[in-house]
Amino acid sequence: FSLYEPSTQVESVLSTCIELGKSSNERVLVPKVIDLLRPVIMGMCSRVEHYEFNSTLNNSEGSMLADHDASLMLVINQVIETLLIVDNIFDNESVLPKDTAAFMGEVETIASIISVIRLQNMWRSRCQNILDGQQTVENTEAMTTFENSSNQMKDILKVVCSFRRNLALLLNFWRSSDDAPDNFHRLDLLQLALDDLITLVAN
Repeated sequence: FSLYEPSTQVESVLSTCIELGKSSNERVLVPKVIDLLRPVIMGMCSRVEHYEFNSTLNNSEGSMLADHDASLMLVINQVIETLLIVDNIFDNESVLPKDTAAFMGEVETIASIISVIRLQNMWRSRCQNILDGQQTVENTEAMTTFENSSNQMKDILKVVCSFRRNLALLLNFWRSSDDAPDNFHRLDLLQLALDDLITLVAN
């Protein structure tokens, strides 16, 4: 898989996840497919120092690299948006999930998505550090693509923060209930991962 270009890898992950999502039996494979995004984003993080957001020459090497990776992140965002269906898990009139069994079956997938979002925000933070140190020229292709990608990531984080609040309410309820699922303590690790992500973004 790593022999292919990063853009091909990400497009393959997107199409595969969409197909796996159509089958409840194969959906258990989604977390392993999502994890293929991690080395792609880590590679992007290692290239950030070579980005040029301030070049008026859109064909400069650093500018093309920044535009390429920011465009790649737009596709990764699409993968996350396709799979992060947590805004429809909870009942508006209750702290409980609409379908507890289905929700517990999605825990590993959600955890994998959160780990990818964490890496995404590491990349975004490093890009921002580069921007802060460069004399930025408005409306360069690289800058515009990065801003679009960054705004998408901020929207994704809003969904994550809302889910985090609902999950905290659910855990508090189940800890004091005799009817909680036997495996609900798996959610403690998910909550820790969410807390870590929110703390990282806040800083």
